Amino acid sequence: MGNSDNNQNNLRKIMEYKGNEEEFKKLKEKLEKPFQYQIIFNDESKNIIKYKGKLKDKEYEGRGILYDYYIYDGYFKRGLKNGYFRVYDKESKKLNYEGFYKDDKYHGKGILYNKKGEKIYEGYFEDGEYQGIGIEYFQKGVIKRKMLYKEGKPLSECFGVIYDDKNNIIYQGLLKNLKPENGKNITIYNNKRNIIYVGDISCYKYNGKGILYYENSDKVYFEGFFDMNSYIYGTLYDPEGNKIYEGEFINNQPKNCKNIKIYEVNGKLKFIGDLSEGKYQGYGKLYKNSNIFYYGFFKDDIFEGKGSLFLNESTKYDGIFKEGKLNGYGKLFKDNYLFYEGMFLDSKMHEKGIIYYPNNQKCFEGAFENGEMKGKGIKYYDNGTKKFDAVYTNSNSCKGKYFSPDNELLYDGDILNEIPYKNDNIKIYNDYTYKIYIRDIKDEVKNSGSNIENLKTDRIK
Repeated sequence: MGNSDNNQNNLRKIMEYKGNEEEFKKLKEKLEKPFQYQIIFNDESKNIIKYKGKLKDKEYEGRGILYDYYIYDGYFKRGLKNGYFRVYDKESKKLNYEGFYKDDKYHGKGILYNKKGEKIYEGYFEDGEYQGIGIEYFQKGVIKRKMLYKEGKPLSECFGVIYDDKNNIIYQGLLKNLKPENGKNITIYNNKRNIIYVGDISCYKYNGKGILYYENSDKVYFEGFFDMNSYIYGTLYDPEGNKIYEGEFINNQPKNCKNIKIYEVNGKLKFIGDLSEGKYQGYGKLYKNSNIFYYGFFKDDIFEGKGSLFLNESTKYDGIFKEGKLNGYGKLFKDNYLFYEGMFLDSKMHEKGIIYYPNNQKCFEGAFENGEMKGKGIKYYDNGTKKFDAVYTNSNSCKGKYFSPDNELLYDGDILNEIPYKNDNIKIYNDYTYKIYIRDIKDEVKNSGSNIENLKTDRIK
């Protein structure tokens, strides 16, 4: 059998699956018949019923009703739920689940309900998760999607059926990431049963007229026209439903606007500033997960001119950018203290610069090249006196004078990893002449010439 035949066979099985209401109706009638049981109390003084049923070797066995977080009415084996059950909410007494268990987990055919008693899933389970053919219900139990599931989630690519709110089939065929290949006025839901899109689909992409919603919200994000997932003309809204832009879009960005506040589709703030031809221009603020990531000047989406960039949670750069990289004079802050000030080239320390201790004393002052100490430089103790006055080959190797914390000349010559090459009977001092720090930063200072994280030089979005 070829792939085409297999595909048609899978689609036929999905189309023919109608659920299991008749089977469950018969099982329900069986459960409603009287049965003999023992009664066990979990607190005799309060006379609270824990279980009605039979025991075997002090474990639940056979038909029984267990009163726990939910009310479980069904069949037990060796103390575990095994077989058909009807599960009710303890407070509202509304049905929560009906179907089969195996070793206390949903397993086999089953139906899940929400707190209002409306169906949300009907199909097959394995080890407590959706597995195999299933029907997901949306909006008060109306069928919307029937497809294949694995480990609790819809398959990213499989055949399926989509229905409208009157249970009419509006699409049957291949689905990719819950999107049909082609269709008009299709409603797409995410795995949390929230509408993410209503509109036209072509080649599994938004194409034509449509409405895109904020994730996990009933608020519209964009309404208008799409060209293969890209916005081309329409209206953009904030998470509260207020219109923030209407017009033409380029690269999924408003074409031209001033001082606009743009959000991600997940509802988190993305950008505040100006756009021209769909690109960030002039002064603006860029955010990641609603936390400010950069504020300063842009040119065609790229950091350009004076700005401030948060490289990570503990490192911030204030200075000049060129073509998206640290280029020119700037200051680098680590853990809220000034770590470096000086020149940068291609996001690396270059030419003249100064590295500082956390107590604001100079640690090193001199020349850099390509992120490494190179050329004439002075290394200091944290009390401000000279440690090395030398010419550096790189951050670990230099040639020059070595001093004690009391400014006594101890050595003049080659130095490797801050240790004189000829060190007979020479005192070796660390960088710290007295303890004032909570943490030891010597390794950080010694490796200060390492390259700073490179930035993207193309579109920063």
